[in-house]
Amino acid sequence: MKDSYLLVGVRIGVFFSLIRRNRVSLFPRYLLRLLFLFMNACWASLFAMAEKKKLKKAYNEVVVPDNPVIIIGHWRTGSTLLHQLMSLDPGFCSPTLFQTTLPDSFLFSRKYYKPVMNCIMPRQRPMDNVKSGFDEPQEDEYATFRMCGVSPLERLIFPEGKGYFLDIYDREKRSSKAGNKEWSVAFSLFCRKLYFGNQKRILLKNPFLSLRINEILNLYPGARFIHISRNPLKVIPSTIHMWDTVGRQNCLNRRWVRPEVKEVTRYFLHMTGFIRDAFSTIENDRYIDVNYEDLVKDPFPGIQRIYEHLGIAFTEEYNAKINSYLQKEKVYEANTYHLTEEEKNLIEEELGDYLKTNNYL
Repeated sequence: MKDSYLLVGVRIGVFFSLIRRNRVSLFPRYLLRLLFLFMNACWASLFAMAEKKKLKKAYNEVVVPDNPVIIIGHWRTGSTLLHQLMSLDPGFCSPTLFQTTLPDSFLFSRKYYKPVMNCIMPRQRPMDNVKSGFDEPQEDEYATFRMCGVSPLERLIFPEGKGYFLDIYDREKRSSKAGNKEWSVAFSLFCRKLYFGNQKRILLKNPFLSLRINEILNLYPGARFIHISRNPLKVIPSTIHMWDTVGRQNCLNRRWVRPEVKEVTRYFLHMTGFIRDAFSTIENDRYIDVNYEDLVKDPFPGIQRIYEHLGIAFTEEYNAKINSYLQKEKVYEANTYHLTEEEKNLIEEELGDYLKTNNYL
């Protein structure tokens, strides 16, 4: 799945809805992607209908506890590492790559898809060296996008040709409230199916949820949040590389443009400010800030601090699992991307207060 993987698993109705309201380039490269996605959508729809017929009544009767634990923060801040470590805890359930790829049928279709996905799935993510696998933890954003077609990812797949796609989506979101309702329904359904599968406390990691804290609290008033941060001088260029890689591999028209340093820097400031304001409205023991640099230096005490602050039981079983993991697996070392002196100065000018407050200057 080197190309167009963000829409693999979407149902035919959602697929056509996205196509109708967006621009598609009629060039061979994009037509081949469309054909691949159309064929995949047909299969996804058939499996979704089969699961709905067999299991809808059962999973709709499930009541999900209102206390999910959610890892948020800007992209490329180390949230994947933290998610991998915490998903080792047998008391949690995290969505897997398979579940987020086939969100409408994963309870039913696993045995049919697993042999195929194991053959074609890359062993590493396309934007970095992080391990990718059938049952590796994955972000719920990919699930809800496939379920309802509502996500900033829409503007990445169908770019407008100018401006940062996240800024464009935010402007569209402010002019329409319909998308929030659709997303809330899809998010609740996905969590219900996830919980139905194993009856464990839900653990999610999703940078996009950083901007949906209020919506989450409306759905799950007991939610706990972990905000992970990292030096913006590392985050900004890494984010640009990530979006440029993912955008080129998934766009369905010729309008994709690599994000600029100023755009990503200002959005970083917007997101961190939004998180700070949202946290100011909830109790201190409901959220915690974590520093990536400290976590990667010595993960074990960092995890313990999170559990203690949020009131999560740190069991002996989890203790053994995390120790075993840290002994066997080398902690992932993030790729580094160089900034020009002009770009570095721009980031320091835009984020001066943030850099000083967090001891990055």
